[in-house]
Amino acid sequence: MIDLQNIKLASERNKKAVELKPSLNRGTETARAQLTEGMRFDIDVDGVKVSADVPQKYGGKGETPGSGAHALSSIICCAMVGYLIRFAERGIPISGLGIEVKGDWDKTISNGYTSVRYQVDVESSAPEEDVRKAIEDNNRTSFGLAVIEQPIETRCEVRVTKPAA
Repeated sequence: MIDLQNIKLASERNKKAVELKPSLNRGTETARAQLTEGMRFDIDVDGVKVSADVPQKYGGKGETPGSGAHALSSIICCAMVGYLIRFAERGIPISGLGIEVKGDWDKTISNGYTSVRYQVDVESSAPEEDVRKAIEDNNRTSFGLAVIEQPIETRCEVRVTKPAA
């Protein structure tokens, strides 16, 4: 069994904190990227470092995950964390959890994914209905799914500087 007790305690603490101070439900996360060489770049997300590259067919070296891999990984990360929290909150024991996400694209229709589907594999001694309900409840409030399902406002500011002499 996977010990979900610490996750449950953290969830309870966070819920209590938000009850006492609702503004904790809002914030800004910042990601910055810097080109290193070729089409490879390093990304810093609030102090956590990841790297990205593009496949050779697009001019990169394909040495690290590209944008599509990061997009699918983001969905998995949000879902995995959310499912663990829901299972912990509800006392649903699990001994295994896996997620597979597939994104279809057709550049003649869209520059993004045209559909995304995912499979969640849960190993649990709990009733299947309880596991399914926890997953469905999480999916309705998942940050990762909201990013791809809901249109959001985006803005781009461009700053051009001259290179140092």
